[in-house]
Amino acid sequence: MAGSDEASELVQELVSLWQNGLGSSTMILADLLLANATTLGLRGRPELHLSVLFCYADSLFEDFQYRRALHYYRECSKVLSEMHHSSYVTEKEVPSDPDIKWKIYRCYMKLKDYQEAIDMLCTIPVNQRSVRVVTALATLYQNYKNDNKSAALCYRQALRMCPFAVEAGVGAAVHRDVLEEVSSLSHLKPVSGQGKHVTSCSWLKGWLEAQSCLAGKDHIGAVMSFQKMRKENFNFSPDMNCDLALCMARLGRRGGAEELFNTARIQDQYTLRHMDTFARISDSAKVQSQCYMGWLHVMVPASCDVHLSQCC
Repeated sequence: MAGSDEASELVQELVSLWQNGLGSSTMILADLLLANATTLGLRGRPELHLSVLFCYADSLFEDFQYRRALHYYRECSKVLSEMHHSSYVTEKEVPSDPDIKWKIYRCYMKLKDYQEAIDMLCTIPVNQRSVRVVTALATLYQNYKNDNKSAALCYRQALRMCPFAVEAGVGAAVHRDVLEEVSSLSHLKPVSGQGKHVTSCSWLKGWLEAQSCLAGKDHIGAVMSFQKMRKENFNFSPDMNCDLALCMARLGRRGGAEELFNTARIQDQYTLRHMDTFARISDSAKVQSQCYMGWLHVMVPASCDVHLSQCC
């Protein structure tokens, strides 16, 4: 039987492979280690066994083998549960129960089994749920269960935990009352060396208000929110310029919309946000072609043999 030091060194090498982005090598080595778990003494060292299973599952997930990854993440849960029940003590850092359940949730999402995804996240104790878990639950409730009440509760919790979790803010945009939670930002300590408009975080409140208006198709309200941010000398990102351009287009302000879309494309020539609207309102055949080609590059896989230049 291999010595425990040898097993520990092998697992350390496996973890190092994964941390250095060598997914295929991780998968092959983990497969070999698991096949020889008894010989290597991994069965008697659950923390090592767990590390091998976890790395193997991660590498399978990266290789798009979601069902196999799901199986090995479940095996991780079993080993971790056995460690807890036997009061096994180890100084080695091992994946936590919430971390493993998060990985299982990701597998269910890839397999489009949304109910199982919700059920898995719900098994994480409330006091152990991170912002990403709460936000994921909110998204599932809103998009797949049409349970807006539960979604609003989760978005509110996420914003309380982290006011800068803007993903939760975007999701909460359809629940205007939830966005009142952003008022907690006013109690944040100023960031050293930053201007007044940043320390007050009014720019973030304005952005969330604009997203709320966009979600409710209140384009006038969205424009007003964006204009407030402009008055505070807040620089607009390409996506923000595209959002404002969309509002202008919907309000019939075609010239202003085109100018904003062009500004966004100067900032980032590869931006695709609302480019379908830009192509629709523009009289320029060149702009229409560029927008169309941009969408094709997203929709057509890179491995496709079709030459995009022949599609126009």
